[in-house]
Amino acid sequence: MKFSILIILLWFDPRLDDGRNFQISHLDGKPLAFNSSETCYEHVDENYENLKSYVESYYEAKATISKVKCIPEFSG
Repeated sequence: MKFSILIILLWFDPRLDDGRNFQISHLDGKPLAFNSSETCYEHVDENYENLKSYVESYYEAKATISKVKCIPEFSG
């Protein structure tokens, strides 16, 4: 089973919250998947500031990270 990173967003203006989450599936154009939740969380710990910067840049400082989870990849 493969795992990927799911980021739950915290919106600075709650009116902008449309219930979306942010799934990190690629790094530098290559698929990013982990063979265990442990390796996924290790990656998150090592790269938290980069993930946070990416999310804040992507959402133009309107949202930040509320929670990060490593979830099994869905294939269906």
